[in-house]
Amino acid sequence: MSDIFKAKWKLCRFPVVSLVAVTCVLGSLVAANAFEINTGNPDLFLAWGNNIRYNLGMRIQSMDHKIGNTASSDEGDYKFDKSGDLVTNRLDLLSELDFSYKKKLGIRVSGAVWADVAYNDNAKTNPSLADRGSYSGGKYNSYTKRYYIGPSGELLDANVWGSFDLGDMPVNVAIGRQTVLWGETVVLSAHSVSYAQAPTDVVKALSTPGVDAKEVSMPITQIAGKIQLTPELSVAGQYYLEWRGSRFPEGGTYLAATDFILNGPDRFSLAPGVFLRREGAVKPDTYGDFGLSARWSPQWLDGTLGLYYRMFDETSPWVSLNPGAGSYRAVYAKNAHLVGISFSKQLLGFSFGSEFSYRHNTALNSSIANGSLEGARGDTVHILANAIGSFGHTPLWTNSSVIAEFAFSKYLRVTDNENLFNACYKKAPGKDSAAYGCVTDENMVGYLKFTPAWTAFAEGWDLEMPMSVSYGLFGNGATMGGGNEGAGSYGVGFNAIYNTLHTFSLAYNGYLATYKDNGSTITASNGSQLQDRGWLSFTYKYAF
Repeated sequence: MSDIFKAKWKLCRFPVVSLVAVTCVLGSLVAANAFEINTGNPDLFLAWGNNIRYNLGMRIQSMDHKIGNTASSDEGDYKFDKSGDLVTNRLDLLSELDFSYKKKLGIRVSGAVWADVAYNDNAKTNPSLADRGSYSGGKYNSYTKRYYIGPSGELLDANVWGSFDLGDMPVNVAIGRQTVLWGETVVLSAHSVSYAQAPTDVVKALSTPGVDAKEVSMPITQIAGKIQLTPELSVAGQYYLEWRGSRFPEGGTYLAATDFILNGPDRFSLAPGVFLRREGAVKPDTYGDFGLSARWSPQWLDGTLGLYYRMFDETSPWVSLNPGAGSYRAVYAKNAHLVGISFSKQLLGFSFGSEFSYRHNTALNSSIANGSLEGARGDTVHILANAIGSFGHTPLWTNSSVIAEFAFSKYLRVTDNENLFNACYKKAPGKDSAAYGCVTDENMVGYLKFTPAWTAFAEGWDLEMPMSVSYGLFGNGATMGGGNEGAGSYGVGFNAIYNTLHTFSLAYNGYLATYKDNGSTITASNGSQLQDRGWLSFTYKYAF
C-alpha cells in the first residue's frame, strides 16, 4: 500500500463493519486495495481498485407460520419458504478509480454491478392469501428486478477534489457524489450526529454479509470541505446538491418484513381482493441540506471535541395510507434540525467516543391512515457512547478486538400532528407497552462485537471469528430506525484470509423481534418480523 493510501484512511476514526455501517469519507479517499498504475510522471498518480464478491446464502430456520399466515408479512417469508432454500446466489463487483495531480487536485469515480440468480421475478404469497398479493400479476416490477435479480449497476462516487493552502491553513474541498459522515458512532447511526447525513443501503447491508462499510453508505452529490484553522482546530461544511432516500428491502423479497413497502410493490391489501395502489413518493427538494462542524484537539485535552449543526431532510419515510383515494405513498419529512457535540479520547488502550445530539422538528414514528402528507414531528435527544479495544496474544488466540456501543434516546415534545404519533400513552390499557410496537418515552439500544483472530495460523493464511449482536434493551424509539425493545440481529462466523487479498467467509445471520398473536396470525408486532429468516452465508471476496 502506498503512503497516500495510509494517510487518506486516517481521516476516519474507526474501521467500520456493521449491519448499518457508516464511514467518514471526504472525496479524496483512495481504495485500500487499489494498485498504483505507473504513469511515467511523478506528478501524476493513478490507482485502480476492484473488489469481487460472491455470496451464496441458504435459509436455515423453518417458517414461523404465524408470520407466514399474516397478510402483511407472508410474501417475504414465502419467497424462499423451506429450510435449505437458496436465498441468494449473487455476484458483485465494486470498481474504484482515483487520479490526482501533485496530490493537490484529483478525481475519484467508483461504481458497482451485480446479479443474483437465486431470484426470479415471481412474487410468492401464502397460498391461502393469493388474493392479497402486493405485486400486480404476481410479478416483480422493474425496480425490484433491478436490485434483486439484475444484472444491473450504479454509479457510486464521482467527485473532483482539491487540496491547497489558504495562507498557512490547509484546505480540502470536494465537489460531486461522495459520502461525508460526522461524529463518533460505529454502528448505531440512527442516534448519531450523522443521522440521515447519507442514505443507507440497508438491502446491501442485510443481504451481503461481509460488505465493505463504504459500500453501505450511499454517496450524495454535494460540496464538502474542511479548513485547518490551527494545528488543533478545524472546521468543515457541506451543502447538498442531491437528495436520495435510504434503500430498504422491497416487499416480497427474503429480508423484507413488510410486503407493501417501499418502491417495488404495486399495492397494499386491505382485504381479499381490495387494494390501495401505490403512488409516487413525496420527496424533499434535491438541494438545500447543509451542515457545519468544528473539531478541536488541544494537546492538554488529549482528545477531540466536536460541535455540529445540520439542517437535513429525512432519508427514511412515513407511509401514508389514503383509503378514501384508494392509494398509499411514502412521504419524506423536510427541514429537520440537529445540534450535536462529540468527544473522543484514547484511554487505557481503548478508543472511547461519545455524542449528545438534539433534533428539532424531526420525523416521529406515526400511523397515518388519513392520507396526510405529514406525520408527527417533534424534538428528541440522543446520547451515544462507544469503546473500541484490541488485545494481544492469549493462549486462545493471537489477538482480538472488541467494539461496544450503546445509545439512549428520549422524545421531549410533539410539535406537529400529535394525532398521528404512534405513542404508547395513546393506546388502550393493556396495549400500551413496547410489546405492541408503540413509541415509549425513552429507549435504549446496544451493539457488541468481539473478534478473536489467529494471525498466520498457516502459511499465508489469517483466521478470524467475528461475533456480533445488536439489541433493543428497553423501549421503542420515537425516531426513524431508533430501535425496538427485544429486536435486533446477531451473527457469528469465520473469515479465512489468504495473502490479504482473498477472503473466504462462512457466517450464520439471525434476527430478533417479537409479536402478539391470536393463535394463527400476528395481531401486533414489535420490530421487523424476520425472526424466522436465519440463514447461512458463504462469501468469497477478492480485492485487486
